[in-house]
Amino acid sequence: MGYQRVRYIMINDDLKTSYNLETDPKNWDESEKSYKRSMKTFGVVTVLSKNLEFVKGGKDFLDFAYAFKGIEARVTLQEYKIHPNTEAEYLHSEGTFDFSGWENNKTITKIPFKTGGLNALVKSQFKEKFELDRTESINGKNIEDTPLKEELVALTSRQILLVSKLETEPIDAISTSFRMSFTTPQTYGRSGKLGVPLTVTKNSDERISSVIKDVVFTIWENVNEPDIGRPATMFYYLNDVKKILQLKLDFHCIVKEAPGDSINDISNEFLKVELVKYNNGIDLNLVERFPLYNVPFNEISSSGGHTIDFNFENDNYELLPGESLSLEWHGSAIFGSFFTKGEFKVDFEETAVTLDITEDSFRDDSQSKAVLFHEVGSKLMQILTGNKTSFYSEFYGRIDNGYLKDGEFSLTALALGFWIRIFDDEKLEFSISDLIETSNAIHNTGYTIDKINGAETLILEDMKFFFQNQVVIKLPNQVNKLKRKVAKEFVYANLQFGYKYPSGDNLYEEAMGLDEYNVRTNYVNPITRVDSKYIKLSEARADSYGKEFARRKPKIDFAEEDTRYDKHAFILDLIKKEGELLVERTWDDDYEVEPKNVFSPGTATGLRLTPYRISERHQWFYGAGLTKFQNEFVRYSSGVRNTKLITQKKGEVVERAENGDIQISELKKALFVNEWVTFEHEVDFFLNELINGHTEVGGRQIPNYFFKIQFINELNVKEYGFLFDLKPNKEGKWRLLKAI
Repeated sequence: MGYQRVRYIMINDDLKTSYNLETDPKNWDESEKSYKRSMKTFGVVTVLSKNLEFVKGGKDFLDFAYAFKGIEARVTLQEYKIHPNTEAEYLHSEGTFDFSGWENNKTITKIPFKTGGLNALVKSQFKEKFELDRTESINGKNIEDTPLKEELVALTSRQILLVSKLETEPIDAISTSFRMSFTTPQTYGRSGKLGVPLTVTKNSDERISSVIKDVVFTIWENVNEPDIGRPATMFYYLNDVKKILQLKLDFHCIVKEAPGDSINDISNEFLKVELVKYNNGIDLNLVERFPLYNVPFNEISSSGGHTIDFNFENDNYELLPGESLSLEWHGSAIFGSFFTKGEFKVDFEETAVTLDITEDSFRDDSQSKAVLFHEVGSKLMQILTGNKTSFYSEFYGRIDNGYLKDGEFSLTALALGFWIRIFDDEKLEFSISDLIETSNAIHNTGYTIDKINGAETLILEDMKFFFQNQVVIKLPNQVNKLKRKVAKEFVYANLQFGYKYPSGDNLYEEAMGLDEYNVRTNYVNPITRVDSKYIKLSEARADSYGKEFARRKPKIDFAEEDTRYDKHAFILDLIKKEGELLVERTWDDDYEVEPKNVFSPGTATGLRLTPYRISERHQWFYGAGLTKFQNEFVRYSSGVRNTKLITQKKGEVVERAENGDIQISELKKALFVNEWVTFEHEVDFFLNELINGHTEVGGRQIPNYFFKIQFINELNVKEYGFLFDLKPNKEGKWRLLKAI
């Protein structure tokens, strides 16, 4: 480079002391700030030399700092140079020593250093979860003067179709416990009941349970004893709220007299199949017996039996809170005399019963507290640094004079499952990693560390912020030693979008959840030379069924019950309506027509967060490796739960299905292609200043290294690229990702 080093100053930030180096550090002439773009976050970090070796006074200064604070010592190195035009001294670079790499011998101390401390701090605590309402930063600063700002959100009551099925297993086809035998005549008789064996084969309602064969046979006097139910015979137990059920029953069995002349000396006998309703919670007092089938008693004998075969449907069966249902064989008779024993003993064989229960379920509206993404990021960074202004994001709405500016996704929020259940005192725990991974997965964002108003700040923005589509830096001369190489890092054979949760074979305790669309979807690209995968899965979840099932277990009714949703963070996509009220977005806020292939589209939420709609925001990025295949397709391969959902955004001319294929020519336009370009080009003072400078776009100062760089190739033709690596010392070594 065409200008000379002047001096170094070391500053001990712990002891508030400084030292002007009198002896040049060894290898200073090899030292130069280089630039490197992260392949994970796509921010640019500046890296200083790791080869400087300090002697004499510089060595003593560093060794004393290490003796005082160990690897946590905070020492800054400032490098000053001479401006080539004014001859004035200026600060060329500044870095913080990393004492975890301290090396020492009798004459030399060597320590690597970085451009700033915030990047190291963020990395060290990246996956650590913090309670967001804590009032002290990790460095001991009191931050209670800026409490976590919580929003009150009106949750949409998701209407859910609950479909359950119970069937008699073949092993339960024979029941042999219906037995009554008495000697004393009673004019009012005796009754017996036995639950029909049923096994749950599809369950969308936690109130539904299996009925075990022959577990309880109940006998009672028709007058003197009340008809009390038993929990073991209930297929629907302790209903919670008023419901309208649709019941469909297919019933088959053969009733026979038990072996040994087992029906004798009885009168007024009957045998029925009944749907029985009980109430009063666990007391199970009889409400009604609804006869479904009366057995012709004269067809039951020791030599033969009667076949029960019927169907029953009720599309409007009302069940109130505290009520339960049982399907029973019910028999009654007056038995014997003072001298003879009356007997009523039957067996049920070839039992094959199917019961379908459907509920078009809806629960009353509710509200939940929530925290906007911007507030989550701001609070996490304040916990790390103690500084109120160490987080900045225009994508999620920057703070201007205390007001949040609304962007497309600025009203994205998180609500703890506990909060949705109105356990408001519970703590939301989140990490920087959770925030970054969730944001990147659902919105395609990245982050960088930069200085705003002189202070290091974590900046979280749309990924396009880091790939500015205009030229700012123009290299004046033809480049040397140009080489090209496939950027395999940006070529993907497979794609996966969605959420880490819910997961497993049973997504929900309460229901099958077949209708839920915000889970995971996989696609394949027309790529066979690599096996890399582009995986974008959010840590926070956005499934409307999980949120709804949590909402249906409020603290007031389920104070002692835990759910699998309690400690999960749910993403809420919100909009302001009716003044300042925040509500969940529904289809009419963003789409031309109602979504298709989903139950109750009017109450569906998170429609901008479906796996396909997530993938749209990543198309321009992953599509960089597909520019040669315009006539090929990105094809759906597999998914979890409802992948048949179809939506059409406002302004779209065609519908999009979650399980649909998309022609590559229809993808969002890529900004780069999968090609590395490396070359040499001198970096003089003025070019270095341009690289370190900023350009105003829409009132915002954006670092120049995020813009396109123009270079003149080996054929004297202009090309463009995005900076990924630059070592400006001596001949200047560049690596660019070829821009379109």
